[in-house]
Amino acid sequence: MASGKFSVEVRGKVAIVTTDCGENRFNMDFINKFNKALDEVESNPDVQALITTGTGKYFSNGIDVNWMGQMAKNKQMPELVKFGQELTPLCNRMMTFPVPTIAAINGHCVAQGAFWALHHDYRVMRTKRGWFSLPEVHLNLPLGEHNIRLTRMKVSGDVARDSMVFGKWYSPEEGLQAGLVDQLAEPEELLKSAIKFAHQCLGARGFDRGALKAMKENVYKDVLDVEAEMPNMTRYTKLAKL
Repeated sequence: MASGKFSVEVRGKVAIVTTDCGENRFNMDFINKFNKALDEVESNPDVQALITTGTGKYFSNGIDVNWMGQMAKNKQMPELVKFGQELTPLCNRMMTFPVPTIAAINGHCVAQGAFWALHHDYRVMRTKRGWFSLPEVHLNLPLGEHNIRLTRMKVSGDVARDSMVFGKWYSPEEGLQAGLVDQLAEPEELLKSAIKFAHQCLGARGFDRGALKAMKENVYKDVLDVEAEMPNMTRYTKLAKL
């Protein structure tokens, strides 16, 4: 279940982290690999913007419920507890990353995968394929206060209601209209468009890393103040197909 690879590529001022892990679901291995990739990006002083993207049909399909189910079945509860403790810090790290961040959404962006995209500063989504959805209500899963506050800050009241309360599925075009994504791009132009978007965000001067991180921490204080919450293990593991 914990398989696949991450790659980090730097094109001029822009770092690109590509996840190639099937559906790019969140498990402990995925968290560790993402933190390692972010470490590499952050340690490079030449990087002024970050793009994350996936491969194939999925940007991210949420939490790896099959992995969670296997951990529970094998009574590896410490690993599940560790996962719950480290998921929110990873999201907070992305939300306050010291350079502008752009999610280049190459395909389906669902549940925790959609929340992950919302932790980026901007979202550029490909046309013609992929859904953006927070479908937890259809899975009988509660939403954590952290993600609720984040979504309320990112989108309007009507969109927050429809996306979280009713679990609406948004096509790329609907996502753009709703403000869940900032720009659309043809599939073959997605990365090129995201890089162009990054340069437009940077402008001629770019940003001081310390100042940008401090500003994000201030703006998103209400989200950051929420203590890390453990996912409801019982409800998630019931969704596992073992």
